[in-house]
Amino acid sequence: MQSFDFSQLSPRDKYKILIGSVVPRPIALVTTVDGEGRINAAPFSFFNALSADPPILALGVENYGDQSPKDRPMCETS
Repeated sequence: MQSFDFSQLSPRDKYKILIGSVVPRPIALVTTVDGEGRINAAPFSFFNALSADPPILALGVENYGDQSPKDRPMCETS
């Protein structure tokens, strides 16, 4: 796995890495570890770069609770 020490990179290099992370829109495989040490991984396609300094990527996460997939809205309308 590739890693970068952003404290050692120029602002231009930080920007290029962040932009390369979101264009073209890849699928991000996001992993978490819960309090009991269990690992979870999930694909996300809704994310974007918010800032190059400090470097920030944001994920769009929506919680549907106990709704089944057929009950979830495909899009919101007003």
